[in-house]
Amino acid sequence: EALGLLIGGRYDCAFLDYRLPGQDGLEVLRGARAAGVTSPIVILTGEGSEELAVEMMKAGADDYLVKGRMTPDGLARAVRHAVRVREAESRAAAARAEQAASEERFRRLVEVAEDGVWIVGAGGTTSFVNAGAARMIGYRPEEIVGRSPLEFMDDVSRTATVAGLGRRRQ
Repeated sequence: EALGLLIGGRYDCAFLDYRLPGQDGLEVLRGARAAGVTSPIVILTGEGSEELAVEMMKAGADDYLVKGRMTPDGLARAVRHAVRVREAESRAAAARAEQAASEERFRRLVEVAEDGVWIVGAGGTTSFVNAGAARMIGYRPEEIVGRSPLEFMDDVSRTATVAGLGRRRQ
């Protein structure tokens, strides 16, 4: 029932007892996080141990309070901490999503560009080439990736490129 409530609602902060009928709070916590519940969750327990606290935090608890040692200030601190942690995670997730969307837009732009884009990694092999560059030399992109750009040059161009790279390293 607790898991259903957590999954079915959006809470500013949820308190979950470690000892529940039929299962423990750790199982509910894991199930909630696996189901995508992002609400802050503070675990309450009568059994305070460092091992249990670590296990709860690893499972996604935002804080952990021992009932016998709980004070109004401690409870307020736990709520503030849990809410701050979730807000920071939410901002980070939004930033990651925006970054991924930006990278996808850039990737699509580069892939359809008529101009050639050819990226060579530190090992000297091609890590990316767009269709425009491949078309210019008469190959498909998948035939180029993983190979040295030198393989696609005539002797004069290859010699000049190697000499130019040698001068840049000095």
